[in-house]
This record gives sequence, structure tokens and C-alpha cells, in this order.
Amino acid sequence: ISLQLLITHLLASTSHTATLIDATGNLDVLKLYRSIITRLSNSNHDHEANVKLATSTLDRVKIMRVFDFEGVVEGLNELIDDLEGRNVPKNTIGDSQEEAEDEMLDVGSEEKVEEEKKEQAGMVLINNLSQVLGLHLKNNYAQGQATLTTLVRRLRNTAKEHNLCIILLSWSVTYGSDQERVSIFESIKARPGLGKSLGYLVDTQLLIDAIPRTAKGKGAASDMVNVIEVIYSGGNHQAGKFGVFDITVDGEIKPM
Repeated sequence: ISLQLLITHLLASTSHTATLIDATGNLDVLKLYRSIITRLSNSNHDHEANVKLATSTLDRVKIMRVFDFEGVVEGLNELIDDLEGRNVPKNTIGDSQEEAEDEMLDVGSEEKVEEEKKEQAGMVLINNLSQVLGLHLKNNYAQGQATLTTLVRRLRNTAKEHNLCIILLSWSVTYGSDQERVSIFESIKARPGLGKSLGYLVDTQLLIDAIPRTAKGKGAASDMVNVIEVIYSGGNHQAGKFGVFDITVDGEIKPM
């Protein structure tokens, strides 16, 4: 799902960028490249053109390999520095000639610059929060939750300030008690593994699992179908909505 979201984002505009902060080591750049080719081939059968576009698309992807939570923070700091480096610092004092040139800018030029900034959209994908925060939560759950809260709030502020879409991946955990169940599907016992508080810190929280393809399905792999479900959505009443899909051999999502 995250890979297909990333591809959709990158192909929507040549000004779109993506930063992948990978703590798992599972990121396969070749798979990403092939998936872009597959997506492009759906609408264009010119293979050479697709290869060229896929290559240029990858140029807009920045990958950071990290090994712990501190690495995630350092990666985020580097990202913010890059984003803020595009703008001239407000405390920079220009000379008189620069000030005169600034005064000559008409309103139309200012609006054009502002519009160009809005068109630049970035996506940040962090894989995987459970990987880097698991030890913190295990050693001191309260402190780990505080660390998670601080990180997500900082990500939210960064997203708003720099027109970013941020996707956080984490593992789910399974509990036998129905009191812990967050899914509308009775057969899904999984819930987010980083605790309930995360859902209140993000705009939308999704749960991805599998359910029997038919009511009589016994749970064999061939009898299962993937389901993506909104388990929390702040302010827009999307919670409870879901979609069912298969994954093709090319890695494409096939809605059912």
C-alpha cells in the first residue's frame, strides 16, 4: 500500500518529491523502479519512454537508512534543514540594491512565487516506527509513549509548514480479548502495536489485515483477501470505512 501511495504521489507532478526513512533495511529500490515501470505501462506502451521517466522519477526520491530512534530524529533534522534551506533566512540583512529590487516586485510576481511553493509537495515515509520505538516502549512504556508523542507532533508541524504528506508504518499486535478489538471485522484481532494514543495524534489511522474471501473460508492463504480499514479519522467521519483488494504479481493493487 505505502509503495503504491508513493508512486502515485511521485507521478502526480514532476515537482513532487519523497523522502524514505528506512529502519528495517527492507526497502528494495529495484522493486520500486519496476513498480513505477508497471504503473507507467498501464497508460503508455512506449517502454523506452517509461524507462526514462521512471529513472528521472527516482531522482526525486531520497533514501535515509537508519538503525534506531536517534537515526530517525537525525534524518528528520536533515530533511527539515533541506526544506528550510530553500528559503532565504528572515534575519538575513540585504544590501540597498537588493532592497530596491525587492520593492520593484509586483503583486503578480509574489503570487506566482507563492503558487509555485504550493505546487511543491513532498511525501515522507518512515518504515518502521515499531522497529525503532519497540525497545523504548519495552523498557519504559510511559517514557516511550512520551517520545512517540513528541515525534508525531513535530512531524505534524513539519507537514503543515512544508506541505508534506507523512506516512508512518508500524506493526500490529494481536489480542484474544474482543474488548481490545478495533476492527469492525470479527475475524480481525489485530490492533496498532504502538498503543491507542497514536490514533489521536495523526489525521488518519489505517489497519491492514486479511479476512476470509467467503463466509465459509477456513483461513488458508488462497481463501484470504486483503482489507484496509480506517480505524481512526480526526474530524471527517471516515472511521469504519474499508476497502478490499488483491495484490497482482506485478505488485499492483486490484480493488475488489
